Amino acid sequence: AIGPILRQRQSAVLLNAVAPVKRTITLDAYDAIATENLTSSNTESKILGYLKVDNTMRQQKIEESYRTIEDVAGVLRRNAGIRDFGKILTSHPDAFFHNVTNIHMLTRYLREDVGMTKDDIG
Repeated sequence: AIGPILRQRQSAVLLNAVAPVKRTITLDAYDAIATENLTSSNTESKILGYLKVDNTMRQQKIEESYRTIEDVAGVLRRNAGIRDFGKILTSHPDAFFHNVTNIHMLTRYLREDVGMTKDDIG
């Protein structure tokens, strides 16, 4: 079950990356809009535009996070033979946001230069 793992304090970064709390308009954005002397309908339109842009960027960030997690998991699965990510999620959830090229190079080094097997790494 992934729920208990994601509720742990060390998993906050991972959870926020894939399921962030929906943001509301920031005070700075509200102040910037308020100083423009707009009519109420223009103000509402401006706020809705801000929220739409914010939601689009938020969705792009979520999708990018999922791609990063998927890439890292793929490298760990192929190069290190890891099938169960529970221990990694529990102990180092931020590992899924490391540079996938670096992880690939590290697992390759451990296998080819150090002589470790997939079982040793996994």
